[in-house]
Amino acid sequence: MSTASATVSRWARGFVAASVGWLVCWQAAVLLGASRRVAVPLALYGFVLHMVFGKAYSLVPSYFDRELRPARAPTVHLPLSVVGVAGLAAGWVPGAAPTLRHAGAASWAVGVAVFIGTLLWTLRGNLAGGETGTGGHNADRRVLDRLANAAVPVVLVYLAAGAYLTVASITGLPSPLDGSPPRASHVLAVGAAVLLLCAVGPALLAVGLPTGPLLQAGAALEVLAVLGFAVAYGLLFVRSDRSRLGFHGVLAGVGCGVLTVAVGAWFAFVGLRTTLVTATTGSVCLAFWG
Repeated sequence: MSTASATVSRWARGFVAASVGWLVCWQAAVLLGASRRVAVPLALYGFVLHMVFGKAYSLVPSYFDRELRPARAPTVHLPLSVVGVAGLAAGWVPGAAPTLRHAGAASWAVGVAVFIGTLLWTLRGNLAGGETGTGGHNADRRVLDRLANAAVPVVLVYLAAGAYLTVASITGLPSPLDGSPPRASHVLAVGAAVLLLCAVGPALLAVGLPTGPLLQAGAALEVLAVLGFAVAYGLLFVRSDRSRLGFHGVLAGVGCGVLTVAVGAWFAFVGLRTTLVTATTGSVCLAFWG
């Protein structure tokens, strides 16, 4: 393994370790009765998205037949992200100064800018994903891999939008929406973390909150996307000639994802509270990244 590859691998594992740490902090905060404004940054920005960042640094370049450049970008991103989540969560603790969450939002957004800029530089010349890292023995999958690669730029758009909405909701900057935190949560959780499942639904969910036809359309698309993924993985699981614990873990995650989007669809079509929808979105991410 080259020095650059070793650096990427080491710091990608750092993101995963940070994700686990934020999971513990999130659960501790819930047990202590912390408000949703404290819990959501720990769960979504901390646990879910740190896992997404770590996996993306390791895997996305290989999908496009590239190597991460610059290789040390994660070393800049990780501390910015960790400090950002800490500020976003601690800033909503009763008695905390507003400047704490302002600084947290800014630090987290700068980290996202480093992430997006690094991937765009790494994938330059192949942003549509026409060149893939598909091996010769899997040549029949090359068309599917190209379609999957094409969704990655959309992920980056959602991530950039979610970062801006986060900063705008805290600092009062102009926003195309109304500055409601759940809108940013949906853009980030579903748009950035679960976009391999669906590239349209997240925008409809964010804009459609708290109720109405746009929200219902987004919910329907997400249900179809997750069900499609569940069927595809179910067939893969049945056809596999190997029995591994990891396969069963993913199967359990798929089942949890189907159940969660079903509950979310119920909220969208029958009645909902935005807190429950935010929790549903987070649960989908946990199911498919756990």
